[in-house]
Amino acid sequence: NHLWAKCREAASALLARGVGEGDRIAIWAPNSREWVVAAVAAMTCGAAIVPLNTRLKGREAGDILRRTHARMMFTVRGFLGIDYPELLSAEDLPDLAETVLLDTDFGAFLASGQGADDGGVDAALSRLTADHLSDILFTSGTTGVPKGVMMTYGRVIPQCGVWIGNTGLKAGERYLIVNPFFHSFGFKVGWVACLISGAVIVPAQQPLPAELRPVAARFPVTLYTGTDCAPCDSARQMLRQRGIPFAERSVTTDDDIQALQRMSNGRTLPTLAVGQQILRGWLDSDWAQTLDLAGYPKESRLPRDYSPPPATPLVARAPEADTLPTVQA
Repeated sequence: NHLWAKCREAASALLARGVGEGDRIAIWAPNSREWVVAAVAAMTCGAAIVPLNTRLKGREAGDILRRTHARMMFTVRGFLGIDYPELLSAEDLPDLAETVLLDTDFGAFLASGQGADDGGVDAALSRLTADHLSDILFTSGTTGVPKGVMMTYGRVIPQCGVWIGNTGLKAGERYLIVNPFFHSFGFKVGWVACLISGAVIVPAQQPLPAELRPVAARFPVTLYTGTDCAPCDSARQMLRQRGIPFAERSVTTDDDIQALQRMSNGRTLPTLAVGQQILRGWLDSDWAQTLDLAGYPKESRLPRDYSPPPATPLVARAPEADTLPTVQA
């Protein structure tokens, strides 16, 4: 598929730079498709990724880069008004040989390899085992010097599989990931879980305020709407006024309607899902009470520049299975 082809292109570019087993590749950037491509490419080459919190100061990021001996870093300029490479201008980073900007330089970086058909990518991938280091996630450092937790594929993949089995995430479903990719949740049971299950990654760039993150992770909100639907407009406006981060699924085709029927045991629009709770039909008081009980604030606490992802068509869920499906690349 298209995503895997891009990952292969990026892996080829990394192999051309000599990246391989034992190397560390840092990623200091907000959620994006390019973040995932860079991470998968580095892992494919046998390197371990080092995700960096986008709230770190230059000296904090520099300390982690030095301790992990990161030889490359993928980052951006302008997110949250910050020039991330500039934050490191005063840092001594003897191992950091190259910085690639995901927002401006990534196309040229992809073109610097031999492309998606590079046989070296297959060879590198075939050498990976369960014991290989996949990533190093650092603690926050609030109670001392940040500590790097070293994880292997043999630990990460089974844990993700258990989470997928418990949540029922399936191929074709859209998963709005509001937790940052540098965090274990947004990483392991975020985009990695999507790749394993075949679900669609919908990355939210803007970081949620700290008080919203736990409730959004525990009780994600999805709004199912149709065209020319006045109650749907009212429901959407209510969620936006309260500052509820939500994913919107449009129900327009017969397949969409059948999928909604399977999901909610009804065809009423709008339908709201708050965690496992399903509300069919627009009723302001019931929706407000459910959101209150989930712990969402009554007034918006989202950043002013926050914009929800666009509505996407509802895709029918895959049938239940005792084992996780194999997703072909």
